[in-house]
Amino acid sequence: MLEQCEVCGARLEYRIKESLQGLFCMQCDWSVVTTYIPQIYQDLTQYKMYLCCTSSHNVEQLKAISTVANINLIQARKISQEDQPLILEGKAPQISEARKIFDSLFVTYTIKPQFPY
Repeated sequence: MLEQCEVCGARLEYRIKESLQGLFCMQCDWSVVTTYIPQIYQDLTQYKMYLCCTSSHNVEQLKAISTVANINLIQARKISQEDQPLILEGKAPQISEARKIFDSLFVTYTIKPQFPY
């Protein structure tokens, strides 16, 4: 395995940078790389996100539900009063983004099947 840069002789470092992985020179930016696809993008599972108890009076939470479910605020308020409604069905990256939105506003939810990310 390469340990020294072919151009300047400096030490090489293994890194993952966005969608690339490989050896990068610490001095001159020479690199040898290959495509890197994170596991979350390789996951073909269809996940379902269900809303748990939430306040139909908390406007920020209703906006989050509206954004995630792609519905208006009136529909979000109605859904928030239902018993564990399906909010989103999608692949892992989409569910992960929705989870970030909900977690930031303490909206409770469940994901099925179990979400490993």
